[in-house]
Amino acid sequence: MLSAKLAEGKIRIIDDEKVEAPKTRLVAGVLKQFDPKYRFLVVTGYNTDPNFRIAQKNIPRVELCQPDVSLKNWKIS
Repeated sequence: MLSAKLAEGKIRIIDDEKVEAPKTRLVAGVLKQFDPKYRFLVVTGYNTDPNFRIAQKNIPRVELCQPDVSLKNWKIS
């Protein structure tokens, strides 16, 4: 399922989730380029950037998880 989403261009891979400040508008500005109906599951490392963690909290379509969390627990559609 994930490989099919990747082939369809529905999965994006980024190297780094760092933002300059803990501001929601910074994360929202990046997400503006995508269709507003998209949801985002951000799989982070174990040391998630604290600014990003704070900034994304007010965006309902963004969820964070760490790599040890089974993706089976998430509805990926």
